[in-house]
Amino acid sequence: MLFHNMSSSRLVVSALLVLCLYSVHTVSIKKNATSRANYECRRVQRTKTCSAKICCERAARVQEVKKVNVDLYVESLCPDCRMFMAYQLFPTWLLVEDIMNVTLIPYGNAKETRGKEGWKFTCQHGPDECYGNLLETCLIHFLPNNDDHLPIINCMETARDPITAAESCVQMLAPSKIWNDVVKCSNGSLGNDIMHQNAITTDGLQPPHKYVPWIVINGVGIDIHTTRHTVVGKNIGTLARFSNNGPFLPENC
Repeated sequence: MLFHNMSSSRLVVSALLVLCLYSVHTVSIKKNATSRANYECRRVQRTKTCSAKICCERAARVQEVKKVNVDLYVESLCPDCRMFMAYQLFPTWLLVEDIMNVTLIPYGNAKETRGKEGWKFTCQHGPDECYGNLLETCLIHFLPNNDDHLPIINCMETARDPITAAESCVQMLAPSKIWNDVVKCSNGSLGNDIMHQNAITTDGLQPPHKYVPWIVINGVGIDIHTTRHTVVGKNIGTLARFSNNGPFLPENC
């Protein structure tokens, strides 16, 4: 199931990601509590619905910002996933990577069955997508840091054909010569086992994912089709509550 309205949905998800991150401030992780409290007080005192006293006291107690965890459940050949990676996730990560930790889980709406020689996967967009999922999964396995694998996967997903572009993207952007290892992983038991773990993780989502790309922020699944999140750009208090530090704003904001 794909986004019903890509134009409006992209704007909503952009607001969701960027404002969520801005709600814990797009400033240095080491921003001191005094500066942060001053910022919150100046901002909140201009609003009518929030208690400036509560917000300022809360801000003053927070010493530093923890990273926001963004889990993205995707498929390598899904058009909406590719657009989201190119126009939403990757640009946002480039801007605020210091406070954003991304976990990609390539699997999406795939299905798995147990075979004699391992797990068999059936993918929404055919066998090529299954192989693309494996390539990306193995890349993440060998290059677990966002700095190393996100530029490569973005390179793949913005190419005409992510599968054929994979080798050149790896050769160009990987910090080490790992292409042969990635291919071996994708065609062997290692990739099969890791993809099975992706299936378990995806199928274990609560609430279950309804479409891809599916976004989870700090353990909270985001259904952008619900009323709460379609108006999320107007309610920074809702987004602030995704922070690991708890809400900077009281519940009535």
